Amino acid sequence: MTSRFDDDWMAVVCGRLDRVFEEANAGFVRSAPHGAPGGPVDSLLWEADAESFLARYPDSGIREAYGDQWPPPCIDHWVYVSPTSTQADLSLEGCDPEFTSLPITGNADEDSDRIAHAIAKALDI
Repeated sequence: MTSRFDDDWMAVVCGRLDRVFEEANAGFVRSAPHGAPGGPVDSLLWEADAESFLARYPDSGIREAYGDQWPPPCIDHWVYVSPTSTQADLSLEGCDPEFTSLPITGNADEDSDRIAHAIAKALDI
């Protein structure tokens, strides 16, 4: 068991979320995690190909949200990690709900399940 939002925590959470985003079949790719070197992770990002996301979620309103700026370079799905408040804020562009806050504990297995469940629900998978 890993804990406290370190590299081991991140590896477990990212591994679990990679499977969720892959199952969405919307062209998601994980970007490099963000955080101070040697410190806790503070955000995780998955980017979807805009056209693939639209094809998978045609009723998401994502095209309308961008209007004349369509297509954007990508559709962002962020997990913002706050070790001090033990909270994960999800920003899931094109999903309902787009913003969700979840309690997290630092236990990688528990947190990855909680976050994965919320994202899977938002992506309807």
